[in-house]
Amino acid sequence: MIGWLFLGVLAAVGLVALARLLAQADTRVLAKAVRVLLVMIVLAAATLLVVTGRLGLALAAASFLLPAFVRWRTAARRERAARGASPDGETGVETAWLAMRLE
Repeated sequence: MIGWLFLGVLAAVGLVALARLLAQADTRVLAKAVRVLLVMIVLAAATLLVVTGRLGLALAAASFLLPAFVRWRTAARRERAARGASPDGETGVETAWLAMRLE
């Protein structure tokens, strides 16, 4: 029982330390690390599927689910575009060469 308590406290301290690290991290480095981690997870899962002989089943499931994912992503983009301007009614673009506000 005390072991589980110790493990829970250790996990909570670890999560707090991870949250502080992520809050102070450079966003470009963090984005690259997330991409690399995602690729590694996909490769590990593909290797596992090949080794266990279930690659065909996974490809069949992926071919079935891919159109649903594409439709969901398209619907999300349309909804985001349909929201229009911000609540104050202004939109704007700022670059090194141009600063523009539309009301």
